[in-house]
Amino acid sequence: IFDLVKARDGSTAFYGSKDKFAIFNRSWNIDVFEYQKRGKVLVPMFLEDMNSRAYTFAFLHVRNPDRAGHGDVGADSDSYRSAVADADRYLGQIFDLIENNSKLRGRTAIVMTADHGFAD
Repeated sequence: IFDLVKARDGSTAFYGSKDKFAIFNRSWNIDVFEYQKRGKVLVPMFLEDMNSRAYTFAFLHVRNPDRAGHGDVGADSDSYRSAVADADRYLGQIFDLIENNSKLRGRTAIVMTADHGFAD
């Protein structure tokens, strides 16, 4: 999608927290590529940049819930619940940004995904 957006003169940004996403930067034409493992650092960078630049397409990946879920005993751990609460707070901050930025309000779609969940 990065190349499709660029082909239409749009701007693109990637903010990610896993090493494996480095291939994105080598594979596609991305205007801004930020890698930071800690969501508490990455998300404020994303919010500040989106507020000032309002990219046509931006991708944000926060690894905290996935890492906590794999690293502990799954969904029944304090660190997992904390990581999910952090991700929820980050999403709230993104909604606030969209609502309070006239370039984004009414013109922004959010696609939220997760690679897995827990059944317990």
